[in-house]
Amino acid sequence: ETNVPIRLKSVNWFGAEATNFTPHGTWVRPWKEILDHIKSMGFNCVRIPFSGDFTAPGLIPPQSAFGNSDANTDLLGITALEVLDKYLDYCNEIGLYVVLDHHRRNAGNGADGSPIAGSYTMASWKASWAVMCNRYKDHPAVVGADLHNEPHDLNWSTWAGYAEEVGNHVLSLAPEWLIFVEGVGTNNDSSSYWWGGALKDVRTRPVVLSVVNKVAYSPHEYGQSVGGGQQWLAYDGQTPPANWPLNLTAVWDANWGYIFYEGIAPIWIGEMGGHFGYDPETGAINRPHATQEREWMTRLIRYLNFDRNLNGSIHCSEVPPNTTTQHRGMSFAYWSFNPNSGDTGGLVQGDWETPQEGKLSLLSAALTESYTVPLPCPPPPPAAPKRRSFQLRLSNWVNGVAPIYTQIQEVQLRTTKGTPESLPGNFSVDTSHPWLDWPAANIADGNLATGAPGGPLSSGDMVSYSFFTANAANGIAPKQLAIYPASDAQFFTAGRIVFGYHDDDAAGQPFVVMKEFTGVSLNKGQWNLFSLD
Repeated sequence: ETNVPIRLKSVNWFGAEATNFTPHGTWVRPWKEILDHIKSMGFNCVRIPFSGDFTAPGLIPPQSAFGNSDANTDLLGITALEVLDKYLDYCNEIGLYVVLDHHRRNAGNGADGSPIAGSYTMASWKASWAVMCNRYKDHPAVVGADLHNEPHDLNWSTWAGYAEEVGNHVLSLAPEWLIFVEGVGTNNDSSSYWWGGALKDVRTRPVVLSVVNKVAYSPHEYGQSVGGGQQWLAYDGQTPPANWPLNLTAVWDANWGYIFYEGIAPIWIGEMGGHFGYDPETGAINRPHATQEREWMTRLIRYLNFDRNLNGSIHCSEVPPNTTTQHRGMSFAYWSFNPNSGDTGGLVQGDWETPQEGKLSLLSAALTESYTVPLPCPPPPPAAPKRRSFQLRLSNWVNGVAPIYTQIQEVQLRTTKGTPESLPGNFSVDTSHPWLDWPAANIADGNLATGAPGGPLSSGDMVSYSFFTANAANGIAPKQLAIYPASDAQFFTAGRIVFGYHDDDAAGQPFVVMKEFTGVSLNKGQWNLFSLD
């Protein structure tokens, strides 16, 4: 089915990057059983690491990779790539996607820090990917290329340039693939993070490929089992960081989560995992930091599942832009299925068969996707009301003087029309606002009586009466202006009245004219009504 979002719920099955040249475990268990087991756990994708050496023609894995049993006799004597052919074909048969991961330049263990070093040049790296692209570009199980694992020796600018060059090379050969770009080890602001997890600088320097919408960023994220002393994590016997574990939102947002939550690009966590207290061989609880690491994983799964605040519930305001109810959160690849990872152990015990049920329980919220995305989002609650400065300006020049400025006894604003005496006040007037032009007296709800501004007026000046309201910004608009000149006011004829406002409760905002009246005559000692709509 096309145009349906797919969440890659992946697990790492490593070993082909090392000197076995095939994923581990096949010395003790039939390879199809391993893939069937992965599928039964709820995963729909496998990340398969390989090395540059793996792509050499005619390379045959050692017999020790398959043990002395009859379990995998179909793999004996064939090349590493032919073994991978079988795995990929079976993945397609049972419904598992595959991401190919250039894990190392040369066969071995761990991360080597850069895709280019010594005799392994840019051309070598491209050639390794060319072997994989030409062989698997049309394979229905293969969805993409993880360009290189944990390039922690490089700065982001250098790595982004490399990723563009090799990513475009891959797309020229396998145009349907996704390109997964990991982070580095240190951001440009000198903050360090997990190898592969430092992606802060995507904001200012994204990876841009020749084909749009082909980049997914792939951070690596670990808990207390890996390394030690990360200031954002809680450890046994130590004071936890402030606001633990809710502090993790800010950490993940800053390093890689913003890419997903701001809708910049997809995220596929290429590695995440830990011991969570479980012995990798027996499953016994004998590892440190068990409680804290389980808390870390629980919150990470929430974060992947749109619960950005980590509070156990999903609000529509937390989901990225353009999310639909078909979207299922961030994609990920758990490290690892293998029990022989020194950093984390695996999802099976040392016999390669018995599940680590505690770990699978921690992952269940991501594997089963029991949550719902609360969309469409209801309208946000009204913003706090802003005060609006209404202003009445009057000018009546008679024989070069402005006789009106001492003669207005009362001004009223109304949201409905009628005689002022019959209407309840419905504008809340603020007398303490610093913009009030002069002291006011007899203030009532919707009713303002002002004194007079002192001082002479020059020709062309207008007298301004200012008053403020807290409810006009919420859609309540004045409909009627009422002016009551004093009974002994001077004659007002052919005058000018301007009514308007300053908005946003801040000085310096432009004056907006709502209504202007010219040639106005005001009757003394009574209400004069003016429609404002």
